[in-house]
Amino acid sequence: MSQTTYNEPILVNNIEEKNELSDFGIPKRHWNVTWEWLRSNNRSKDVDAFKQAREYSDNIDANIKKGTGLILKGGVGVGKTSVAVAIMRDCIDKGYRPYFISSLHMLDKIYSLKNSKDELRAFEDKLTGTKLLVLDDLGAESSVEWVNIKVMSILAKRYDDMLPIIATTNLANDDIKGKYDVRTYDRLKAMCKVIKFEGESLREGV
Repeated sequence: MSQTTYNEPILVNNIEEKNELSDFGIPKRHWNVTWEWLRSNNRSKDVDAFKQAREYSDNIDANIKKGTGLILKGGVGVGKTSVAVAIMRDCIDKGYRPYFISSLHMLDKIYSLKNSKDELRAFEDKLTGTKLLVLDDLGAESSVEWVNIKVMSILAKRYDDMLPIIATTNLANDDIKGKYDVRTYDRLKAMCKVIKFEGESLREGV
């Protein structure tokens, strides 16, 4: 079995596919990630976690319709982001337009657009209105008050509109409640199924 390391760049050869995946926000490192790729390259022992995520993906139409998302929890390098991207690829194949962004890049872009109201509104509309938002590394962003308020606002809007999110995070439940607030934590619990990844990092050392 091939053992591609998680810290190596992953490339696809089709130029049109590259451009399309970029449009969905999928990082270049994850362009080749699909469930088939994971089956061939995954060395994780989190079999149950991957199985639960695959079941969610296999029922993506119903989950989007119900507004049901996922919180993928676990340490660094355990495959959470790759699983989220594999689910996105199923969404794309079914004609949806999901959007991937890390929490750090999201807040950086919001800050950079603060003087461009039309562009900022369009970006925030994408975050709150896309059928499926994949928010990578939730909680890694700064704890500055305006940042927390912005994240809570986006999550509250999607909760109210029954639009699902898939969030990856290293935070424990108490950390989420401490970083945001109890209402945001309760909304996440109500709209997302939690899947825990408990294996060791799959990223090989330098």
